[in-house]
Amino acid sequence: MMKKILYIMFGVLLFSSCAKLDLNPLSEGSSANWYSDETELSLSLNDLYRTYAWGLEIDYTTERMTDNWAQRQSAHSFIAGTINSEWTVAEDVWLNSYKAIARANTILANLSRAEGKVAPLKLKQFAAEARFIRAALYGRLIFLYGDVPFYTTVIDIEAAFALSRTDKAIVLKEVYKDFDLAIADLPQSYSSSEIKRATKGAAMA
Repeated sequence: MMKKILYIMFGVLLFSSCAKLDLNPLSEGSSANWYSDETELSLSLNDLYRTYAWGLEIDYTTERMTDNWAQRQSAHSFIAGTINSEWTVAEDVWLNSYKAIARANTILANLSRAEGKVAPLKLKQFAAEARFIRAALYGRLIFLYGDVPFYTTVIDIEAAFALSRTDKAIVLKEVYKDFDLAIADLPQSYSSSEIKRATKGAAMA
């Protein structure tokens, strides 16, 4: 009898624990309800600026892929002519660029969640910033790799693996289109606390 009681108690504890684990953390954002106000949208864009768009290591890396760079180590793969798609530098730029593009697409797809809570002009600015970053990254990708996979919507992992390369001329047209839309809604300048955000002049350049 005692064993049965212990088993029942153990089962109750087990199921109640599972129920608690299934709950979204109340102190953290959830993908189900994120992008619903100005703070969440701003934080999401800040992540793109911080990690992908303006990282000094990316500027260093992309310069390394041009004729401006000279490798003095005679044993390096540059000299040997053995660099391929598995080269860490090329792989990192590719992966990080597409991470940022996916996040920009997600922001654009979910802006409607904040309608009525965020001023329309501010929503347009956020959309313009996401488009600016997406355009800049696609521009960098076609400069470095030529034809690349291109998408502007939220896709799952299966769809991502099924993507083929899009002609760089087509991608470039979409880059210009994103920049034109960004120009229309980006501000001329920001306050000193937001000085690193994309401006109308940056999109025009």
